[in-house]
Amino acid sequence: HARGGYIGPGVKYALSENATITVAEVKQMSDGSVVSLTGYIIKALGQEMYLFKTNDSDDTVELEVEFEEWKDVTADETTLLTIVGEVDSDWGNTYIEVDYLTLGK
Repeated sequence: HARGGYIGPGVKYALSENATITVAEVKQMSDGSVVSLTGYIIKALGQEMYLFKTNDSDDTVELEVEFEEWKDVTADETTLLTIVGEVDSDWGNTYIEVDYLTLGK
């Protein structure tokens, strides 16, 4: 998928595979922050919600992945994925609304 955007001064997290962040960092970010993470969906929670973890820790974050965002990607708990989305905090729960996902590298 091609995706562009501004990556110059003032951008804390660029949208590239070299700019992934940790789950702990996501949990400190404000609503609407754009993030990129590489890791694994380890559990389906129902209603398009999933539990995601990276290799850097056992900490997890919830993802909301709408059906159309899966495109042709099929994954299980051993499939490395890169996700890009927006941080959303609702009633004290922080999760990521996934805009797109790809197989990780």
